Amino acid sequence: MVKALVAAVVLKGAYPLLVTPYTEKAELDHEILVREAEYVDAQGVGGVIWPTANEINILDELGEYESGLTALADRWAKGGMKSRLTAVCCGTNSATALKRVELWDAIVSKRGISAAILARPPDDAKTDAAMEAHYRLLATKTSLPVIIQTFCKGSNPQPSVDLLVRLSRDFPNTYGYFKEESNRSDVNDRIAAMMAAKPVVKGVFSGWGATQFLYQGPRLGTTGIITQRPMYAGLLQKMLDLTAAGKTAADPELADTFGRYLVMVNLGEVFKSPGTDGGSMRGPHLVVFKRLGVLRNTLTRTVDKNGRKSVTSFDLPPKAIEEIDARIKSAGLQAW
Repeated sequence: MVKALVAAVVLKGAYPLLVTPYTEKAELDHEILVREAEYVDAQGVGGVIWPTANEINILDELGEYESGLTALADRWAKGGMKSRLTAVCCGTNSATALKRVELWDAIVSKRGISAAILARPPDDAKTDAAMEAHYRLLATKTSLPVIIQTFCKGSNPQPSVDLLVRLSRDFPNTYGYFKEESNRSDVNDRIAAMMAAKPVVKGVFSGWGATQFLYQGPRLGTTGIITQRPMYAGLLQKMLDLTAAGKTAADPELADTFGRYLVMVNLGEVFKSPGTDGGSMRGPHLVVFKRLGVLRNTLTRTVDKNGRKSVTSFDLPPKAIEEIDARIKSAGLQAW
């Protein structure tokens, strides 16, 4: 178990999730994964997260979850990375999730790097009691700080605010930070309730693609963003920096930065292709990352029920590329 003192740890800032890159052989591209992390870290973010919850099971089955986290941890161990490397440790059940926690804890322990965990409830946790049992056990498996993601798989209920506050009080060195995201109408009320529990609750991260942040940051007090949009890490961090300086939506610079971010996010609506883009998180955003010089391709992998792997490239016509380049320029994104 990691023996670092974590009581004084402060988690804040942008924590983008890396997009998982693949080779032509439908394998994890470790070199580009590390390159992505270097790009995101250079934007002054608070943390870098990998992988996404939707990918974790396949990655783990193929041995790529461990190899990818190891490659990233090795890069942090070399020095020069200022952000906190954060592993997603979730699972279909508590036992699976806890094995991933123990794996990540062991990787970090060998290298002594700045690290954390992002953990949503197990997929089979249907009640507060089941979630509480999981998180209480998780706290015995690591000394790393843990961000609890409150948005669960499918129709599972979110953990109650009372539960989150109780965990924060009982395990102050482990819990106290939350990624609160939902498309439900009570998301802002939940954030307000969490913030009312400070200092037991240390901080709340906005999620849902950061599209709610312009209200949640300045008005409700969220001090971080967790989203799968690493190519826009600089814009995300700038929004947080301006908010930390007391700016609100009335400030032209904050409003402009948020607007430039939304212009880039909108690419996922303009250039949709459900068969290849994995939703709005990949697709044209992979093209942006390639145009910035970070990715070498725009491949997305699928694995069929028989375990056969294949990749599909997300390709766009010249006019679409012109549009993406124009938006990159207007957003002020710099090539890497």
